[in-house]
Order: sequence, then C-alpha cells, then structure tokens
Amino acid sequence: MAKKAAKKRKTGTVSVSAQPMIQPEAINPLGETQLRRVVKSKIQESEFTLNDGTKLILKPLIGDVRRAVGQYNALGQPLYFLSIGSTLESRPPKSLMRKAPKVKTSGK
Repeated sequence: MAKKAAKKRKTGTVSVSAQPMIQPEAINPLGETQLRRVVKSKIQESEFTLNDGTKLILKPLIGDVRRAVGQYNALGQPLYFLSIGSTLESRPPKSLMRKAPKVKTSGK
C-alpha cells in the first residue's frame, strides 16, 4: 500500500493590522427606527398584596424608545419599540422577617 504524502500546512499568526477589517452590515428586521427622548414622565407603581401579607411594589423603567419610520398600526398611529425593565420592592410583614446579620465595622 502506498501512503499519500501529507501536505505540510504553514501555520502562524497575522498581525491584527494586516487582517482586512470587515464590518458586518446591521440588519434591522423591523425597518428603520428613530430614537426618541423622554422629556417628561409620570411613573405609577403597581402594588400587589400576596396571601402571606407581603406587598410587592412594581415600578416600570424605560431605557430606550424608538419610533418606526413609515410604519403604523391599524388605527393610523405610529409604531413604537421600547426597551423596558422594572424595579421590584417587597414589604413583607414583620412575622416573615428574620434578624439581619450584624455587619462588622473597622474601628479607625
């Protein structure tokens, strides 16, 4: 049996500056959007009471607002896209609380 001669591959590194810079094209499947800045807000929190007596306070946070260019809903209103989050605060009854561990402070 004849063995095929293995080709030697050259290995090495190419400096970053010698590599071609290819920028990927950003594709937005939703179409073009325009950034909108919030100039005034009125945040209303939502409060939920659980069966153990805990109250949960939920507040919305809006990070980014964009309006779709040339896109409208069935009523003719412009479409908006939001990046949203929320903060959650819990207020449990004292009966559910435990003592917080003492924090050691350095005495200077």
